Amino acid sequence: MQEACDAYERGEPFLSDEEYDQLERKYGQMMPSVGEIEHYRRMYSLKKHYPEDGPIPLEGEVVDTPKLDGAAVSILYVNGVLTLGLTRGNGKKGRDITDKLKMLAPNKIELEGTIQITGEVVAKKDIPNSRNFARCALNQKELSSYRNRVVGGQMVFVAYSITPGLNDTYEDDLETLKTLGFYTVNSSNWDEYPKDGVVYRVNSNKAYEELGYTEKFPRGAIAYKEQQEVVETTLLDVVWQTGKSGKVTPVG
Repeated sequence: MQEACDAYERGEPFLSDEEYDQLERKYGQMMPSVGEIEHYRRMYSLKKHYPEDGPIPLEGEVVDTPKLDGAAVSILYVNGVLTLGLTRGNGKKGRDITDKLKMLAPNKIELEGTIQITGEVVAKKDIPNSRNFARCALNQKELSSYRNRVVGGQMVFVAYSITPGLNDTYEDDLETLKTLGFYTVNSSNWDEYPKDGVVYRVNSNKAYEELGYTEKFPRGAIAYKEQQEVVETTLLDVVWQTGKSGKVTPVG
């Protein structure tokens, strides 16, 4: 799978985004999980919602922002100093990519205490397979090539949350992030970068926390997608297997 990342780096991907994602889900992250570090606050996924599912199941004031399609990361600041940057990993732990995120995010901000800022590293969508190009770029060992891509404007870090919240509302938190020097999901339409839907979130931070979380998702936010994700594949063979009861079942 490292070969796949090397191909993305050369701009010669031989896997589609869908094929890459299937392999990543089956075998884990592209790089070894050795040395993973725990996130200050867990990074949850978002439950997907499709048009056929009916109205968005959120009450009260709701904010919508673009759902950018890249590599989710967390950045930890301690008394205003960028201290640790991690890949999303399994949401509980991620790999240390502090050196790379220091090239994309403010190294110092005017904010006391310990906070975690989460967001997406995205590559311009005119880059082939830009979503996984961004993911593989964060796996690079050589910083010189990575630095050239950052300086060249091919990748940016876009913040979409700060924990713990600093204001009463999510919108005000995003405005605070802007004043601290971050790009945010609502600071642009991000048309030059890949998007895969819209995120709807309860605006009140208090209401959001009171709604709580499932094992995988926050109950106060949802990812709206226009259509179900489908992947084309080729059936290579069918093997007929006989079970203990004598039932014969075809397996593709």
